[in-house]
Amino acid sequence: MTMADVLNDFIYGGSPYEGLDLAAYPLDLQGWFEEPEVFDMIIDQVQPHVIIEVGSWKGTSAHHMINRALRYKDASIICIDTWLGASEHWLNPQWRAMLNIRAGRPTLHEQFMANVVHAGLQNRVTPLPLTSRLASMFLRELNLGGEPFTAPMIYIDGAHDEASVTEDINSYWPLLSPGGVMLGDDCAPPWTGVMNAVARFRAESADQILQTGNIKTRWFAQKVA
Repeated sequence: MTMADVLNDFIYGGSPYEGLDLAAYPLDLQGWFEEPEVFDMIIDQVQPHVIIEVGSWKGTSAHHMINRALRYKDASIICIDTWLGASEHWLNPQWRAMLNIRAGRPTLHEQFMANVVHAGLQNRVTPLPLTSRLASMFLRELNLGGEPFTAPMIYIDGAHDEASVTEDINSYWPLLSPGGVMLGDDCAPPWTGVMNAVARFRAESADQILQTGNIKTRWFAQKVA
């Protein structure tokens, strides 16, 4: 069994993908996934057996990361999202349309789940439809085989305001394995909230960081082993 199988069985009592109306949700990987070569560089170095992604949208980045990681080992990914959109999606009419709202609620979760099935990745992906804070609390309390749960690669791409980015970094840094790499999105103008949160984290956690920097618009930090 893969790690995703183990987690899906623990959380859902089996596959959470059963009973989806795939005809209602054909494959749709619309998203803002850019600079895939940055992800490839980090995955090639870390070769993670499990990845945590905070902010998944319809799954484009998750699909790319897990397929790259599978070049090296039996990998799984945990995708954390409310699938309700962020404030900018609700404020911008063009982006609001992407939420595909039905009966007053976005259907991003259904689309994400269907995309996983269309790609044949059901035993590689564990969805956690929680806020990032609640999901981090769940994972920190998770105990599989007598060991605290950690991941060698964590990708932060949730809300982009300074407070939320700070909370996500602080919530998930303890879940990063020693020697592992955390990376995040949009550490460049106009996302000053991301830039400020990352700068503060680097200053306050310098003794825990082996190396850090930016590659294009992505920031990264490797944890001391």
